Amino acid sequence: MKYETRIKRLVIGIGIAAVIVAGAAFTVGRPATPQVAVALAAEAAEIVAEGLVVPRQQVNLAFGTSGLAVAEVLVKKGELVKAGQILATVDDRALVLQVEQAQAQVDQAQAGYDALIARATPEEIAQNEAQIAQAEAQRTQARGGVTPQDVAAAKAQVEQARATVAVLERGPKTAEIERAQAGVARAEATLQSQRDALSAAKTNAELATRQAADALVQAQSRHAAAQRNREHVQATGNDPTTGRGLDDIQKAAFVDAETQALAAMQSAERSVEQANVAFEAARQAEINGIAGAEAALRDARAALDVLLAGAGADQRAAARAQLAQAQANLARLDGEQRTGALAAGDAAVASARASYDLLLATPATAELARATAQVKQAQVAVKSAELALENAAIRAPIDGSVAEINLTVGETPDPQQAAMVLASDTWQIETTDLTELQVVDLEPGGAVEIAFDALPDLVLRGTITEIATIGERKQGDITYTVVITPEQSDPRLRWNMTAAVRFPGG
Repeated sequence: MKYETRIKRLVIGIGIAAVIVAGAAFTVGRPATPQVAVALAAEAAEIVAEGLVVPRQQVNLAFGTSGLAVAEVLVKKGELVKAGQILATVDDRALVLQVEQAQAQVDQAQAGYDALIARATPEEIAQNEAQIAQAEAQRTQARGGVTPQDVAAAKAQVEQARATVAVLERGPKTAEIERAQAGVARAEATLQSQRDALSAAKTNAELATRQAADALVQAQSRHAAAQRNREHVQATGNDPTTGRGLDDIQKAAFVDAETQALAAMQSAERSVEQANVAFEAARQAEINGIAGAEAALRDARAALDVLLAGAGADQRAAARAQLAQAQANLARLDGEQRTGALAAGDAAVASARASYDLLLATPATAELARATAQVKQAQVAVKSAELALENAAIRAPIDGSVAEINLTVGETPDPQQAAMVLASDTWQIETTDLTELQVVDLEPGGAVEIAFDALPDLVLRGTITEIATIGERKQGDITYTVVITPEQSDPRLRWNMTAAVRFPGG
């Protein structure tokens, strides 16, 4: 028999009992109102309410990340699971890359911080000093590649070419022939002067190179000897010359001697490099200077020949072309290109010196704070990426069974729907049938009996564990939810089975 029918019969019984009680009161002459009679009947009768079997705890689960496709569903509906067990995962390859990228940013930020607070090593200082020397040598070479004599020769070529054009245009004069002859003589003298001066400069530079090389050999020898002495002292603890034992201070002196010898050798190496650059500049200056002087002499002789031989249209055109070429050569030696090369050399020297000063400078407080903040920011990014990777899996928060699965492998989960529903493996009964007149007689801890429509042979004892403090309107009555916990369970119970809860009367 369904408990719905039982409840109806119970309500009829309560009504009959109320009539009997009212009649009895009237018969014996005891005054009683209808309300009092109903209350007496309610006290005398037990209450039966319909309820539902529900899990004690229900959890709606979802991934902590969004927009990723489901990779695996590791459980089935109805399967029992343990707290902490992984139930499903999404494709986390992109999240793994994000963690690796964030860790790389931490390493980069930490390296920047370490570089900021690290003291410059002797090797780094020597390297920066060499860079300064190289930049200065290149600037010297740029300046020395064009001498004042080169510029003067180029100007003379322009003047000579102009004169040649003028002569060819109007015909030679005696005075012009004499000037042309004088120009040849000056060009010959200039060529000889260039050869003598530039050869001497190259010879001096070559001598300086040899002297620097000799000094380097001596410095290398002194360093090698200091190194051998230091190694001997470290190995034996004795003076390499006298054989006597040494104390710590005397041993440290041999280490300092090797350090000084190393610095002297490195300085000698830089001197050799500078000397080589200076020699190359002198050699190039000799080539350019002599070539310019020889060109000026050829031009002077050609101009004289033109005056003496006379000129045709083709000669005049050639003279004008020679003038244009001479003007272009002068612009190269004394124009914007030359100015730009010198400016670039100055800038390279300034940059090398600034790098050297920065290497030796103590980092500012603001720089250290900024570097520290960058490291912390990168570390936070790693934690965030790791958290996103951790949230790429659904883990069971409680022991229970899988009640619902709304996932399909390869598809992105619907954010408006629970990915899974997990129910605890213990049950409770919830009823919403008790009215305000019935619930006032109930208290938490009260004993009840529970019967089940689907299991007629099963009756369990239970305890009231919760009574709602706020009622809800239901079919014209105010009803309250009451939660009952069975003293024992039964494996045949299922979610949402109907139950009849019998509350003993007063």
